[in-house]
Amino acid sequence: MASETRYCVCCGEESPTNRITRHGQVELTCAYCGFLLDKVKDTKEAAPDQGSEPVSEAAQAEDASPQPESIPARQKARPAPPAETKPQKKGAVKTPSKASAAPPRTLETGCIIISDDAELTRGLLNATLINRKLTQTVLSTENGQEFIKVFSKRLTDNQPVDLVILDLEMPVMNGIMAARVMRTIEQKVRVKSVPILFFSARKCDEELRKQLSIFSPAIYVNKGNETDPAKLMGRIDRLVEYLLEKKGTMTS
Repeated sequence: MASETRYCVCCGEESPTNRITRHGQVELTCAYCGFLLDKVKDTKEAAPDQGSEPVSEAAQAEDASPQPESIPARQKARPAPPAETKPQKKGAVKTPSKASAAPPRTLETGCIIISDDAELTRGLLNATLINRKLTQTVLSTENGQEFIKVFSKRLTDNQPVDLVILDLEMPVMNGIMAARVMRTIEQKVRVKSVPILFFSARKCDEELRKQLSIFSPAIYVNKGNETDPAKLMGRIDRLVEYLLEKKGTMTS
């Protein structure tokens, strides 16, 4: 039986999926990189009479309205706060909660550090991050060793880093080694782990998946399959926003 496929924004292609049941929902994850692609209802709860499981899951998936190319909706992950319970003054007008109509997250004073030995890639990333107002400051480095110097100085000066983008294949010090040193520095100065977006020119394999779990929060983007720089930057844009939102929920 052929595996169900979904578009994975990390891999940049249609990928086979794995199904994991968690908290009454079936999570569809990319079989290559493990990225969460979609969630559907667990049909075992809705149909305890043990009917035909594949058919039942397909029916439930239709109600879930999956979006093949979408990152899991952040609005569903963070429900609106409960209604105000304080007694209101006589004649006061109750205003609606602002949380449900919050604008897209932007970082007016944030910082993202890029490390990639390709000048063109650094330039494209810099322009994308600034133009989309995902951050105010972008610091670029050409290899892992330079990245560690810049990252360490930021933390020493008590200046936060919101996200780092590391190329896996770099001279002097590659992305994996840089990430190891980075996590060690964070432990020493007792700051929370900064999300990492790894660049790779190869498809994610089991070894890379293990590395992603070790460096969590971390995901990767396969830049090797993308021939159109605009499409690659579009995928990166979505993943950067996803990681920044995830960091926001971890620190809030």
